[in-house]
Amino acid sequence: MIELEGRLFDGTSSRSQPCILRVDGDGLVRLSVPAHSSPLALKDLSISERVGNIPRSLRFPDGSQFVTGENEKVDSLLARFSLSRAGRFLHKLESRYKAIVSALVLVIVSSFIFIQYGIPYLAKQASFALSSKTAASIDVGTLELLDKVILRESRLDEATRRRLRSHFNAMLAGEDPAFRYQLLFRHSRRVGANAFALPSGTIVMTDEMVKIAKHDHELIAVLAHEIAHVRERHALRRLFQSSAMLLIVSTLTGDVSSTAGIVAALPTILIEASYSQAFEREADAYALNYLRQNDIDPVHFKNLMLRIESKYKGLKTVPTFFSTHPTTRERVRLFENTAPGGVTAQP
Repeated sequence: MIELEGRLFDGTSSRSQPCILRVDGDGLVRLSVPAHSSPLALKDLSISERVGNIPRSLRFPDGSQFVTGENEKVDSLLARFSLSRAGRFLHKLESRYKAIVSALVLVIVSSFIFIQYGIPYLAKQASFALSSKTAASIDVGTLELLDKVILRESRLDEATRRRLRSHFNAMLAGEDPAFRYQLLFRHSRRVGANAFALPSGTIVMTDEMVKIAKHDHELIAVLAHEIAHVRERHALRRLFQSSAMLLIVSTLTGDVSSTAGIVAALPTILIEASYSQAFEREADAYALNYLRQNDIDPVHFKNLMLRIESKYKGLKTVPTFFSTHPTTRERVRLFENTAPGGVTAQP
C-alpha cells in the first residue's frame, strides 16, 4: 500500500483539510476523511501531469481533489499501474539538461529552415495561385497611397511619354495577358531615379530616371528588369513573406495591436524595392537575356547603373532601385559588353 500526505479540497469552496490518500495493491483509493471512505479505482481519478516539483492534484468524480507535493510517490503509482506514460516521459525530458539543450537547438534550427526556405516556398505558391483581379486591387491601393504621399504628376512632355510607352508595348509580345501591363510616369525628388513594378503589371518610372538616361536602350533595360519582377510575382512573394514574418513575430511576442498598423503599411513595402538579392539577380538575368535577344548592347544598363551611382554617391537618400540590389560592381560584371562587334555605348 502507498500512502500520500496532502490536503483535500471539497470542490465547492477554497476550504481544505489535511488528508491521507491510500492506494492498495489492487489500485483502489481510500481517503482518511470519513465522507470519502468509499474506495475508488485509481484509473477513475484525473491526475495532473508532473511539471517540475509543482504539487500534483488527483481529482475525484464528485469534483473534490486531493493535492500533494509527494511527486515521487505519485510517479510510482502511475508506473505501477501503467498510467500516464507520456507524462512521465515528458518529465524525464524536462529534467535532463542535455535533452533541454537538444530541444532548444532543434527548435532554433527548424525555425531557421522554415523562415529561410519554408516561408519563401509557400509565398511563391500563394503568389502564383492569387487571381489577377486580386493582384490588380493591390496595384490600385498601392498607387493611390503613393500618389498621396511621395509621388507627383509627371512633368515629362507627351512626346517622350508616348515614345517610351511605344517601346514598352513592343516588349509585351508573348507576355501573360492576365497581367494588366501599363507604364506610368511620376515625378518625385524624394524617390529620385527609380522604377518599380506592382503585382498585376503596373510599372512606374520616375521622371528622374528618364532624365538621367542618355539612350532609350538604357530605359528599355530597366523596363525589362521590372517586367521580370511582374512575371515572377516578386512583389506578391515579398508581400506574402513580410506578412508571414509579421504573423510569426506577433505570435511569439503576443503583440497583436501593433501588427494592424504594420499591415496597413504593406503597400509601401511593395514599392520600396525591398526584394531579396535572389529576386534582383533573377530580374537582372531576364533583362540581360531580353537585351541579347533583341540585339541591344547590355552595356547600356551598365552605363545607366554607373551614372546613377555616381549621381547619388555620398547622399543619405539613395534611389531604392539600388538600395537592396546586389552591389553595382557585381551587376556591372553581368552587363559587360557582349554585343557582336564589340561596340560599346558611352556613359
